[in-house]
Amino acid sequence: MVGFIGLVLAIGIIVGTGVSFNDIVHSITQTHISYLIIIVIVTFFVIFCTSIKWQLVLTDLMGTNHINKMYILYLAAIGIISNNIIPHIGNYGLKAASMKTHYNVSVVTSTFSVLIEQLFDLFVLMLFIVPSLLFFLHVISLQGALFFVVVSALSVWFLFMFNHTFVMKLIMKGYTILYALVKKIPFLKKKMVADVSAVNDALKLSRTTVTKLFLYSYIRYIFMIIRNYLVILSLHMDVSFGALLLAAPLVQAIILVGFIPGALGTLEAGWFSVLALLGVDRMHIGLFLVSVRVLLDVSLVVVAFIIYFAGAIIIRKEVPHE
Repeated sequence: MVGFIGLVLAIGIIVGTGVSFNDIVHSITQTHISYLIIIVIVTFFVIFCTSIKWQLVLTDLMGTNHINKMYILYLAAIGIISNNIIPHIGNYGLKAASMKTHYNVSVVTSTFSVLIEQLFDLFVLMLFIVPSLLFFLHVISLQGALFFVVVSALSVWFLFMFNHTFVMKLIMKGYTILYALVKKIPFLKKKMVADVSAVNDALKLSRTTVTKLFLYSYIRYIFMIIRNYLVILSLHMDVSFGALLLAAPLVQAIILVGFIPGALGTLEAGWFSVLALLGVDRMHIGLFLVSVRVLLDVSLVVVAFIIYFAGAIIIRKEVPHE
């Protein structure tokens, strides 16, 4: 039911832009092959960063590095697809079950490792939110907001290097507060499955692991922005990379508050709002909304299949089975 509402909302927003079906077909079919190839490559790096982060956490929590890297990469790809089906929590069960079956990793450890990996993505997003809001509220200029982004990243990096335990305590405290607030929302209560009693395990992570987690989360986020910018370029839209860098966090924040499969409706509403504020005409917004859906989702599936077939032999040979 929720998915149907999201679909109706998404279609309604696209139709409201005035773009026609013929315009959409023409735009997608005329997309230069070079953009498609680059989007697939960038999508791979998004997945690669996710797999590296998850393996870093698993290695620190388990004290061993015996898990097949290709298998982690494959689960990272499937996990992202699963999250599109069941927002935010779709990859928890998948990864936990796989780690338990193939490596005898406890469900608690696997679940918490995914939580920490995703928590750093949320943390990086929060660093972008403040300058993004200040820019769209016309409090500071584009250049000022981008300077804010750089300074905040360097400051947090320095804090992690100086006292990573203190910063982790703040992050986990913030998560615990956020978790408690979200649990009070009726329609979200049953969907929150993470165990906050395990958050203290995050303090066991080493300084090296924590700083790498932050670095890879930041790089992953930039790659995600690049994917969207490639769609912008393919449509010849007049939107700078800097403006998109500040617009994307607001869209992501809108998506986070919804549990609609595939972010149907929420993604369209978010991008429509921020692109309209940037002065993009409705026709181009409509084309972007469809193109970003088609090109990014197709690239994700393509990369997942490539990883699966490329690593199938390695996984079968090296992954132990009970």
